[in-house]
Amino acid sequence: MFHDTYPLCQTLLLLLLLAPTGFADDKAPPEAKQPAVADSAGSDSPPDISSFPKLNGTLTEFVGHSIGYIPPRKGMPVVLDLAELSRPFADLQHDPKTKQRAGSIEFGVQRDDDQNFEHYGYIPIPGPLVPEDIHYYDNGEFESGRFVAKTEGTADSFHRVTVDVNRHPGNGPNGPTVRVWIVIETGNRTRGVAVIDCEIEGEFPSQKPDEERR
Repeated sequence: MFHDTYPLCQTLLLLLLLAPTGFADDKAPPEAKQPAVADSAGSDSPPDISSFPKLNGTLTEFVGHSIGYIPPRKGMPVVLDLAELSRPFADLQHDPKTKQRAGSIEFGVQRDDDQNFEHYGYIPIPGPLVPEDIHYYDNGEFESGRFVAKTEGTADSFHRVTVDVNRHPGNGPNGPTVRVWIVIETGNRTRGVAVIDCEIEGEFPSQKPDEERR
C-alpha cells in the first residue's frame, strides 16, 4: 500500500506545472539522504527502452479529460509496459505475441459486454513513447525519466502525452516503487493529468557510475 495524500485538484495541477519532477506531498525524512542524480546527457548512448521493466500499478488520481471515448477511473489497475509503448504502431499491430494495443495506454480489464465502460478505460497516445530525459543516481541506478509521444502541427492539431516516471522519494536508488505522472495536452493546453503508483516488475537498466564514465 502506498501512503499518500492529495490536495485539491487545482493544487495538484499547480504543483505539476511548477515542479514536474518533484512533489511537495512526498518528502523524504531528514535522515533519509538521497544520492545525487546524474543527467543521461553524459552517457555514451541513448537509453534503450526495450529493456525497461513493466510497471504494475493503480490509477490514484485522474483530473480532466483523457481525449478518449472511455476515460480511466480512479482505482483502475494498469500495466505500463514502456518497452512495448515505445515500439512503432505498425510493429504492434502485426505482432500476435504482444498484449499492447497501438495508440493507447489501457486501464482496467477489457470486456466485450455492454458494461465494458465500467471496467475499462484508456488514454490515447499519438505515437510511440520516446525518451526525452533520463536521470540516474551517481551509482548508475535509474532515478527518473520522461517519455513523450506527440504530433507536430498547428496549435489546434497539436497532441502530446508526457509520461514522467520517478522513484518514490525516501526509497533510494533500489526502491521497489515509482510514481508515474501522465500529462495530456492538445491545442497547446493541458487537458488531463493522471497519477499512478506502481511497483517495478524487474529492474531498470543501469549505467556506469559517474567516476567510471569520466
